[in-house]
Amino acid sequence: MVLSNTLQRAEEKFNFDLVEFSIYPDSDASPPKYVFLIEALNIPENVKKKRI
Repeated sequence: MVLSNTLQRAEEKFNFDLVEFSIYPDSDASPPKYVFLIEALNIPENVKKKRI
């Protein structure tokens, strides 16, 4: 729920269309982390993906 709300706010702030998102744990990383993937459409050219 928190993640969905955060993505909805990012979608509004950066003016893109969120299609889908996924998260998976990367236990091979040190320290372990979660990898966060989003599929988005219509990302404005002036918005860098890292900023989203």
